[in-house]
Amino acid sequence: MTEKRPSVVFANFLSDLAVDLDEGRILMTWAQQAPRKAWLLRPGDVFVTPVPLSREFLRYVYDLTGVPPESVAVIEVPPAGAVPLARAVREAGLVEYVRALAGDRGAALLPTALDASAIAFARDIGIDVHPYPTVEAAEVALRMTMLLNTKTGFREAAERLRMRLPRGGCAGARRPKVWRAISWGTTSVSW
Repeated sequence: MTEKRPSVVFANFLSDLAVDLDEGRILMTWAQQAPRKAWLLRPGDVFVTPVPLSREFLRYVYDLTGVPPESVAVIEVPPAGAVPLARAVREAGLVEYVRALAGDRGAALLPTALDASAIAFARDIGIDVHPYPTVEAAEVALRMTMLLNTKTGFREAAERLRMRLPRGGCAGARRPKVWRAISWGTTSVSW
């Protein structure tokens, strides 16, 4: 984060990438890490967090980082269950508040997870997504990441880039050659 413009530090531990797992309790526990993002704060930043922050912790962070507390806006989003943070902000009626703070500061969104709801949120409040020059560039980056996160997409991209990859394939685990390959030649375990 060498960029001089302020950030909307968006602690979206509850993101599109995770909420489909239908593990709300686990995700809510994971979101308890959000206060750690306070270490990223610089003067002029806006911090959007899905969990409350203790004033003692914030004072500790500000003292160690030298960030004046009055130079940062902290928005604690009320609990909304296992939904993406952008949706929780909307349901809490905080979109205009975030927009006003972010726009006044010329900020860019700095999400924990680059996902579709964070990008849509940045577009809704009229700011870019750090480090991309435009919201559209962030959307392209997300599409490419999602594509490369599949075997087919990765292989197609690798082929276009002329990367050497093993052929790959699918074989039944009960085939003797496969069993020898995965068991390092031992046959002490039977199916």
